[in-house]
Amino acid sequence: MQKYKRILIDCSDTYSRDLNTGIQRVVRNIVERRNLMEDILGIPVIPVVLTKSGYIGLDEFLRNNNDNGKSLKEKARKFLASKVKNDVLNSIIKLLWYESSGIYYFLDFLLSRFRKKQTKIRHQNGDALLVIDASWMSVHTTRYLWAFIKQLHVENSFFIPLIYDIILINNTGFFELATVKKFNKSFNNVVKYADHIITISKSEKKIIENHLKSLNTKKNIEYFYLGSNINNSNDMPIRDSLKKFRDKKYFLTVGTIEPRKNLGFVLDVFEQYAWNNGLDKSVVICGKVGWKMRRLINRIENSSYLNDKLFMFNDLNDSELDFLYGHAHALIFASEREGFGLPLVEAINKGLPVIASDIDIFREVGGNYPVYFKLNDKNSLFNAIKTLDNGTDCKQKGLPNNKVLTWDESIEMLCDVLRGFNDIG
Repeated sequence: MQKYKRILIDCSDTYSRDLNTGIQRVVRNIVERRNLMEDILGIPVIPVVLTKSGYIGLDEFLRNNNDNGKSLKEKARKFLASKVKNDVLNSIIKLLWYESSGIYYFLDFLLSRFRKKQTKIRHQNGDALLVIDASWMSVHTTRYLWAFIKQLHVENSFFIPLIYDIILINNTGFFELATVKKFNKSFNNVVKYADHIITISKSEKKIIENHLKSLNTKKNIEYFYLGSNINNSNDMPIRDSLKKFRDKKYFLTVGTIEPRKNLGFVLDVFEQYAWNNGLDKSVVICGKVGWKMRRLINRIENSSYLNDKLFMFNDLNDSELDFLYGHAHALIFASEREGFGLPLVEAINKGLPVIASDIDIFREVGGNYPVYFKLNDKNSLFNAIKTLDNGTDCKQKGLPNNKVLTWDESIEMLCDVLRGFNDIG
């Protein structure tokens, strides 16, 4: 007997904030395939955004918010972050920013009285709320989220969160304390209210199961793999400053610049070993600047190699990222911990050679495709760089053990998981 009558996809954070990190790329790719999900599941699939007055449909949200939902508040936050050059001050500003958000939401609520009335999406019997976004990031809208979720059980409906990973629980040193506290509070609610949990790899499923076991809790957890093709349907422009990389030999890194990405270690190897030994290839770092990285950013901005052998881009659109993937010599993915590793499969999809840290998730997702190096071993990474620089092509090893999925195939796998949950109840 079918239990789900429609799927509501919460994509609030992605479409309310001006970001293009891994989670946001995942969210957009899922949302853009809502019609495919409807065809597979045979029920309505409705992307929704949580506002102060409740959930509204994504299409209506975008019509009522110019510039694809980018808020002046978010732009102001990013401007302040760019001007403050001290990690401690950044953390204090971030904490005060989140605490003062209540004032912002109150003022926004008052102003909303003068805006065109929005059509709220009300929960119905048989709804499944699929939360695929970083909902825990927004303190005040999160309050509305949990109030909505509590009502789902009253209406015989279901809450299914997508937990990308629990790095914020078992690797807290990579993050700011305020962020750890927010995630843990949200995860406690997930444990309390979730009917089922979805994650993005077999490895992460096992990690979450073990954590829940330590809490004497058990939840039905399944996983699906993310897609690998970058969407260029919007035909976004490529800035002129990138076009020189058509003819430039470079190693590429992709992902938010944050502690677990291990970029300082990568720079150590290039500065102390590779470039000192005649390597002529550059390093191109792509990703927004995250947290606890002021020392590394200062190092990059003051490097004698900057704009010669070292380049950094913090605001690439999908077309620009796709362009850099297409002309790179290889991807370097040196992370200490990942839930999946989207850049790895994006590179494999492009046929781009990969150098990766030897961690379980990369073995699961990448199989024998990458050239692996021992984590935090500079000689090991330097030898991997030399292997590719000498002409050895890791593509000769073939594709990973698990077929790299397109986003359409990823959606099919996600729908299989949802159908499985639907049968269980």
